[in-house]
Amino acid sequence: MLIILPPSESQSHPADTADRGSSHGDGPTLDWDTLRFPSLNPTRQEIAQELIALCSVETDEGRAHAREILGLSERLDSERASNAQLLTSPAAPALTIYTGVLYDALAPSGRGEPITKAGHICPAVGPLPSSATRRLAIGSALFGVISADDVIPHHRLSGTVTLNDSTMRARWKPALTHALVEWCDSTDAQSNAIFDFRSGTYRNLGPVPGATEIRVETIDSSGKRKVVSHFNKFYKGLVARHLAEASECNQEDAAELLSSVIDKELGFATEIQAGAVKGTKGDLVTMLIPQ
Repeated sequence: MLIILPPSESQSHPADTADRGSSHGDGPTLDWDTLRFPSLNPTRQEIAQELIALCSVETDEGRAHAREILGLSERLDSERASNAQLLTSPAAPALTIYTGVLYDALAPSGRGEPITKAGHICPAVGPLPSSATRRLAIGSALFGVISADDVIPHHRLSGTVTLNDSTMRARWKPALTHALVEWCDSTDAQSNAIFDFRSGTYRNLGPVPGATEIRVETIDSSGKRKVVSHFNKFYKGLVARHLAEASECNQEDAAELLSSVIDKELGFATEIQAGAVKGTKGDLVTMLIPQ
């Protein structure tokens, strides 16, 4: 099965970590041919070349223009500079590049001691096994979707950016949807479930017909419910970890599996709405957090 996570603007720099292939912090660089979903490479490379060109103009005016397009402040000019070196800067597995709330909760490298967040105690856990990480994919404005193990550099490109008068949504439709549908069709019917945990911006780059989605809501003693915003990524990260280690599943049973994982592993009630996802007619599983 495939669990598609959202990307994160918070990213590590491979050169800043110790074990990247040499004593100088130099590691592998981006190799298009090694990325999962190779049918997306033409679009990936087109976006990359335009992003590099935009970010490589080293004049005050050029830097300011690039930051304006990318939605960056002057304080974040280093992000623009990273984009200019996209093809030559050190790269590392995507799960070690992306950081932030969701990836902290996912804890792919393990968690040495329990933490408490949003009133929920997260126990210490070991590293995710390779069988689990193979099930994880990550949505991206630059790459469309990649495997958690794909080796990529630090970069900055939001799904809301327009490059050369072309939105990311226009760039990726319909190629991204086709690639994900092709994965589903070519995978054994007993294990072809797709769980789409992407946020709306990235889901809209390539919606997946029939994919199961998750929504997180709080529920008070009177039954009043409210969509969770601040801790939404945290809960999705917890769920994704347990789901990645669950039994294989087909698309028809995906919502039931997701509901079961949330109940048994996290202790929260759920609600399943069959075919309720607008546009894709996928099942929607709502996770209910008591207040």
